[in-house]
Amino acid sequence: MLGQLFIASPILKNSDDKQILEEPKLVLTRNKKYAEYEGQLVAPGHGNQNYKIIRIDTTNFITGGTLRIDIQVGSGQSQASFDLFAEDAVIPIAGRPQQSLAGAYDISPDSGTSLTYKFDKGEVFQFGATGNWFSPKGSRNSYRIKAYVIPKI
Repeated sequence: MLGQLFIASPILKNSDDKQILEEPKLVLTRNKKYAEYEGQLVAPGHGNQNYKIIRIDTTNFITGGTLRIDIQVGSGQSQASFDLFAEDAVIPIAGRPQQSLAGAYDISPDSGTSLTYKFDKGEVFQFGATGNWFSPKGSRNSYRIKAYVIPKI
């Protein structure tokens, strides 16, 4: 199987009587060329961010490559915005994302886009999806991504 449809919500794990929220994670390898994910986004209101984070693990590509994420936005009310962040990036809750490696903004319902990012060695990225600033606060939409790596030769 070259890829899989990964539909997941964040996982709650118990650790020392605390619940820890883990984001969904897509793992890409040379044998698993792509992975897909379906999610929901919510418009945060002007000037705010409400990212839903999906981790994308490319550590199997030790010599690097190009990460491509094809995105399809659903037919809901909210427009959508997407950013790719490094694993250690601080995800903003307001203002423009300063640490974004790649982004696509104000994507209309029933349309698509893609993000592309070249990396020198495999790492875990954070893919963020949110409603855009100009959609009514609280409006929703769905999105679907297909992530894959073109290995460096």
